[in-house]
Amino acid sequence: MYIDRKWFLQNVRIIEQYLVKSYSTRDKLMAENVMWIAENYPNSKIVVSAHNGHINNRKNEMGSFLKEGLKNDYITFGFAFYEGTYTALSNTLKKESLRTPQIAQTAIPGTVEYLLNSLDIPILILDLKRLKSEGNPLAKWISNDIMKFRNTGAVALKREFWDANVSNDFDYQVFIKSSKNSKLLD
Repeated sequence: MYIDRKWFLQNVRIIEQYLVKSYSTRDKLMAENVMWIAENYPNSKIVVSAHNGHINNRKNEMGSFLKEGLKNDYITFGFAFYEGTYTALSNTLKKESLRTPQIAQTAIPGTVEYLLNSLDIPILILDLKRLKSEGNPLAKWISNDIMKFRNTGAVALKREFWDANVSNDFDYQVFIKSSKNSKLLD
């Protein structure tokens, strides 16, 4: 069986990265892994599906490192939802808890999700780069303001909403009114 040497060595490197277990370098290492793929497959398009907290453009997040390395070839899509369920570990961190859907807090007034829901469009994509560059006064609330924004990930948190400026964090904002948890395979 033929194994590509570069691919093999990169996988060994990923195992070494896992052993470091340093959260402060995790996003940088994830970005380096994506950059390795980009460098070794230069004619390919890459889609990175990850938590908003990783792909955003904030300093020291994976997205900021990718933006620095890929420049305008890196485009971010932030995801938001108003209500529903999702799959995540409970605060016990036991794998079995993934089988029980987490019930999301319905977005409250003053959150990005609440305002997007008020548009009464169940699924939409906002071009945040364009809104920001046009300076439309109707879009000021999403272009300039720090607002509460849902932060759900691998572990369900009691506090789901955190301060964010989505127009600085993402190029596009995907909004889905109702989220439905994934179904795990046996």
